[in-house]
Amino acid sequence: PGFGATVHLLWPNKSWQMLGALSNDKPSAIFRLKAAVGQDNEAQADAVVAELGISIEPVQQIEQQLQQMQEAKGGQSTAMVLAGTSAGAGGVALQAAKRFGERTMQSLFDYAMSFATRPDASMGLFGSGAAVQVLPVKAFEEWYNTFLRKIQRDPAAVMQ
Repeated sequence: PGFGATVHLLWPNKSWQMLGALSNDKPSAIFRLKAAVGQDNEAQADAVVAELGISIEPVQQIEQQLQQMQEAKGGQSTAMVLAGTSAGAGGVALQAAKRFGERTMQSLFDYAMSFATRPDASMGLFGSGAAVQVLPVKAFEEWYNTFLRKIQRDPAAVMQ
């Protein structure tokens, strides 16, 4: 507790670059290397050896480094913000993701439950008549396809 790890990349002919961080609150991440590698080195990427560095540091120090990293990128939010931070863009992004997840799951639940039926003998289910409800897989497929269409039509509206 109280410690995390910063992840760094050493690309040939460049200095160490911080990619992001991991912590108990955010135990995994995907780090984009395009900016770290650069456009000119992209074609050679499969023939080059790079080094990956991990530094164990106090979470407060990591948060400061992430803040500096975001400011250097023009304030753009990245996937490398520590989860659980309550200040700054990280806290706002975390709250937006939480709200989006809750709304999405509530939508799925409401839609799927509208198709719920009690099993009967014709369904061939063991224990028919028990306090169980059956949901058709088609309900999930239809909800998923509708959700994807909404995202393709207007991704920003889905996130609100």
